[in-house]
Amino acid sequence: MRPPEDQVCRTLIPFDRREAISVKEAAGLAATSGNTIRNWCIRHGIGRRVGGGVWRVSKVALKMLLDGDMPALAAYVYGDRSSELVLLYFRHFNLNPQDAQSSHSSPKSQTEQKQQASHRVVALNRATSNAG
Repeated sequence: MRPPEDQVCRTLIPFDRREAISVKEAAGLAATSGNTIRNWCIRHGIGRRVGGGVWRVSKVALKMLLDGDMPALAAYVYGDRSSELVLLYFRHFNLNPQDAQSSHSSPKSQTEQKQQASHRVVALNRATSNAG
């Protein structure tokens, strides 16, 4: 049995199968190997093991990573599903994160969202550098 995952990462929480893709699908989209995708899941938080089993990758988070949009990815990984930074990517896939969860955060200005995302990028970078 695998140990529980770090709960700081909120990728695919709540789980929405419309957002989740397999490692093989993600590798095809990113034109890379499955091993690279699994490494990105660990390093960048773009996916998780659902129920402690197989890896599932967020196509939303994968696109953020491939686009190099680290503020949006950091916001997503830390659970943001309501800022414009993150919603832009959900809309790209015709997904509505509110279908998977009820909105419980208050609206924030775009400046506040970017500042919070920048702080999350720094925290995410620290966490990944300390993990290795």
